[in-house]
Amino acid sequence: MNPKMTYVEFHNHVSSEFELNAENWKPKISYWLPGQLSVFLVNTRSPVTVATNMVIRNFRRVRESEPQITLLLSLEALPYLVDGVSVDLLAVCGKEKSQEDEMLQ
Repeated sequence: MNPKMTYVEFHNHVSSEFELNAENWKPKISYWLPGQLSVFLVNTRSPVTVATNMVIRNFRRVRESEPQITLLLSLEALPYLVDGVSVDLLAVCGKEKSQEDEMLQ
C-alpha cells in the first residue's frame, strides 16, 4: 500500500486486483489482527471497516506496530439489469440472504 494512497485509490486498487466489476460487486474491506480473528466467533464485534481516509491512516499506524495485520475482503452482490429486469446475483446462485443474515446487518 502506497503511504499516500487515499481510500478511493485503495478501493479502486482492491477492485482492480480482484477484477471486480463495480456494477455487480461492492467490496467491503476491513482489518484485524490475525491471532484475534476468533473473537468474531464468540461475539458480534466486527472488524475495523475501511471506508474513509482516516481509517486508511489508522491502518498504516497499526501496521507499524503490528506488521502481521490481516486485511479482510467481503463482497456484496449488487442487483444488475438483464433486459430491463433487476436480477440479484445471490438469488440466481441460490445464495439468497436468510432472515438471520438480514438481522446481522
